[in-house]
Amino acid sequence: MHQMEIHVKQIQIVRTCDYMFLPDFVKQRLWLRHFFIPLFKTLPKSHYMRYNSHIVVKHIIMDSERGCNSKMGVLTKIVSIMDFLAENGSGDLNTISKGTGIPRSTVHRLLSDLEEAHLVAKTREGYTIGPKIAIWSDSAYAKIIAEAAKPILKKLTESTNESSQVYIREGEQRICITSVNVAGLANMVPVGSIFPIGAGSAGKVFKIWEDEISNKEYDAIRRQGWVESVAEREPGVASVSAPIFSKSGKLIAAISVSGPISRLGEKPSEKLAAHVLKAARELNEKLNEC
Repeated sequence: MHQMEIHVKQIQIVRTCDYMFLPDFVKQRLWLRHFFIPLFKTLPKSHYMRYNSHIVVKHIIMDSERGCNSKMGVLTKIVSIMDFLAENGSGDLNTISKGTGIPRSTVHRLLSDLEEAHLVAKTREGYTIGPKIAIWSDSAYAKIIAEAAKPILKKLTESTNESSQVYIREGEQRICITSVNVAGLANMVPVGSIFPIGAGSAGKVFKIWEDEISNKEYDAIRRQGWVESVAEREPGVASVSAPIFSKSGKLIAAISVSGPISRLGEKPSEKLAAHVLKAARELNEKLNEC
């Protein structure tokens, strides 16, 4: 997928650089209270605006050809609209125009193309943030978690001499987004590995903390903060995992240590639980700083 650059001087957006990526401009304000600044800071280049870029470019060209002398460039207008929707949840043409100070006709023109690109959606309540933003946020947030976890997993593996991983949920499966493996072990888990939610301690994390099932066993596990498994995902492998939460308290990932039963025994928690809990706290704290 091609990257796209916009010549800032040509479109009269006053910046200190000659070129910039669209997300570098948009990230300044888009959904500040809902973690979308990290989204655009870390969004993979292959995801930059994708085919939707032509919509923004079209409006830039239109304003440029008209000799637009407005102090508010088209990108600033788009960001203002998205910022308004993020702060207020939804809005119709009149409220968005009043709230942003952008003429109603311009708001209508921009919203029409943003809706076509799925960046906004039209509902009974008016316009809202669209599903494309959620797709971008999921991709970017997984990368944020993975990058934050790498040094923590390295320390976790060094302290336990076992392989460590971080998983996120995708439907009824869990995906390894980063791992540190001990060389020579047969149970290494490469990044991108996919396992069912129903097997292994990391899978149990998502079921126990996310599915909100209440029973004596699950309640006790939630209180202790970790869960273990023996020979569930793979014969001869044991593991211990703990949950990772967002600032709002939503479960976003599971951190895990796994190794051979021959070394960890039938109660891997006796050797691993304290280390996993410490790593989980460190990762939670690091992510809350983002």
